[in-house]
Amino acid sequence: MEKNNVPHSRALGDLRRFELKTDDPEEIEELDRVIEERQLTRKDLGIILLYLGVRPGIDRLAFGIHKHSNPEHP
Repeated sequence: MEKNNVPHSRALGDLRRFELKTDDPEEIEELDRVIEERQLTRKDLGIILLYLGVRPGIDRLAFGIHKHSNPEHP
């Protein structure tokens, strides 16, 4: 769970290389789910995050990401 109210990702561990951009537990759980389902490695995530960004003005809805979406309730 969380240490000292600091958001924690199960899939990313201690986050020495990454920083969470949310403190919402449901969003962190969704992140962990995607990382685990797709079996993404730290290297995979590093490549994606270092070389790709979202253009200004584009939000989660443009990607079909709804607040707390999940496979059963997109």
